[in-house]
Amino acid sequence: MSPDDDGAPHPPQEVQRRGSRAGHHPAGSDSGQCRPSLHPRKQGREEVTYAQPLLEPILRDTLGVILYQEQIIEMAIPVAGMTPSEADRFRRAMNMSPTGEIRMTYLREDFLAGCLHNGLPVEVAEELFKAVEGFAAFGFRRSHCRRVRAHVIRDRLALAQLPR
Repeated sequence: MSPDDDGAPHPPQEVQRRGSRAGHHPAGSDSGQCRPSLHPRKQGREEVTYAQPLLEPILRDTLGVILYQEQIIEMAIPVAGMTPSEADRFRRAMNMSPTGEIRMTYLREDFLAGCLHNGLPVEVAEELFKAVEGFAAFGFRRSHCRRVRAHVIRDRLALAQLPR
């Protein structure tokens, strides 16, 4: 069971369904991180994998794909050894503004150093940071998932009614 934004527990299937719809966020396909892996995993055509066993409880609900900003915080604390405030700064730096890119460059070193200190191989640390960078293009809060889903449904209904 996974808590929702209102704190009520939901079965993993419900969270996966919501995460699947969240994968339709407009920029999701641009990052290359969501659509190529979430949907085949949900359909059972691709194996669910985690770069590090520490990530399994964090990414289990979204089938090993980073979809939510909260997952970045949850990931940065045990994997990179960041404090909660450092992890939140790391999350906030992931906006696509030029200053966000500059901050991410500085935080990259901290993230990689923390991963290496916790015994992760350099390749795995680099892979995790690359996944986080890809996430920065389309990441949003878990609580926004319902709103995004409503927009997707509304847009699809409108497109279906347009004359061809």
